[in-house]
Parts: sequence; C-alpha cells; structure tokens
Amino acid sequence: MVTGKTALLSLATLCQVTKNNYLAHNSLGLVLFEEGKIKEAIYHYNQAIRIRPDFARGYNTEELLIYHKATMSLAALMHTKRVHWGIAMC
Repeated sequence: MVTGKTALLSLATLCQVTKNNYLAHNSLGLVLFEEGKIKEAIYHYNQAIRIRPDFARGYNTEELLIYHKATMSLAALMHTKRVHWGIAMC
C-alpha cells in the first residue's frame, strides 16, 4: 500500500527527473491538495497546464482548488467577524 508520504516523495522526484511530465505534476497536485497544501497544489496544476495547455482536467482541478481556497479564506474571515462581535455559533 502506498502512503501519502510515499506518493508525495515519488511524484516530487518524478517531477524533478522527467521533463514536461504534466501527468506527474497533476498527480502531485492532487496529493498535495489531499495533504492540505493548497498553494503548492495550485503550483503543480499550473505546471501541468503550462506543459500541456489542452489538459482540461488540469484546468478543472485548478479551478476547484482556487474555489476551495477562496471559500476557506471567506470562512476564516466570517469566523473572525463572529468572534469580534461575540456572536455564538448555533
């Protein structure tokens, strides 16, 4: 069984030693996303798209990650406002 750490290390190495491997970058982005490393995941999805601009799955996943990141940022902002105003969660 491959663990997340093993997959992360293997894919990172594959991205370094192979040139223009858009699938490796895409897969690494997925593993990084699952580990909560959104900024790094977006970087690797961007690399996949840069290498192969017609890679639709890369665009779709990048859009989802950006949406997720924006949603999390908005949730954090709302939490800060709620705490500031002393509004309890229901």
